[in-house]
Amino acid sequence: MLRLAPAFSGLIALAVFLLAHLGLVLRVELVLTWFYPIVWWSYIFMFDAVVWRRTGASLIWDNGRRFWLMAWWSAAIWLIFEVFNLRLENWWYHDIPAARWQRWPGTIIAFATVVPLLAVTERLLASFGLFDRLRTSTRSVTPGFLRNFQIAGGAMLLAALAVPRYAFPLVWGGAFFLIDPVNYRAGAPSLLREWVRGSPGRTFRLLLAGLIAGLLWELWNFWATARWSYTVPFVGEWKIFEMPILGFLGFPPFALEAFALYQFFCRPWGAGIWPPQAPPARRPAPWLAWVTAGVSAGFSVAALWAIEQHTILSFAPP
Repeated sequence: MLRLAPAFSGLIALAVFLLAHLGLVLRVELVLTWFYPIVWWSYIFMFDAVVWRRTGASLIWDNGRRFWLMAWWSAAIWLIFEVFNLRLENWWYHDIPAARWQRWPGTIIAFATVVPLLAVTERLLASFGLFDRLRTSTRSVTPGFLRNFQIAGGAMLLAALAVPRYAFPLVWGGAFFLIDPVNYRAGAPSLLREWVRGSPGRTFRLLLAGLIAGLLWELWNFWATARWSYTVPFVGEWKIFEMPILGFLGFPPFALEAFALYQFFCRPWGAGIWPPQAPPARRPAPWLAWVTAGVSAGFSVAALWAIEQHTILSFAPP
């Protein structure tokens, strides 16, 4: 029975996905408020079943521990960008549930979809062999190159914080330049290592997965009641749904950041593997995993409190 779990969960997810859209059309209040987590979790399980059917591998069912760690770190990773937005002031939330006992768990459940949905989309593209045959010349990476790569990433993030009105786009990509060299040095999965080997296929799939996810994020956000909007300098007039057109350019590099940050934060757990790679040969000390979990939990609580004070513009009436 467990062997067929991806198929059963995929069928259930498809039913939930269709019912969610029906509820949206009928303006069912429960669906309007919680449409984002409902539709994205059903998307994840639905397309994981498609990938399983095509390749025999399941992101969710092959290693449940890895998947739920991915979901946990997904929430923490997106909250990092929420903290950046306290300075950038690029997006705002409207009609969020008023009760904190609903709002905080609901927010974590929603943000927990970000990395898994990018992962399952990238795996779906890979199941069709997209960009698999793409090859570039092999290169060598020097310590100086890695250092300059990180300096560029750090400078991008600092510039976004220092002059957000002009440098806000640099937050989308800066974390990748800063973190991926750390993963490279540590022997963790790294897009830089794949570039060095002349295999940029996953990078291109991630860029495309980020764009696909961005289009769906904005499409589904547009029709929900609990939703976000943007105030982006200079480019805010011309929009597709709520997103300024040029803003869609930020989704592809964000997918690279999500990959790098996920690998970085999951290393202490020995589970930071974006399938189908094998686990690392050496697992760090167990105490380090629990320390990172505690720090991420504390950071998440602080970030949620800060969002309430600054980023949520309106709460839904009880």
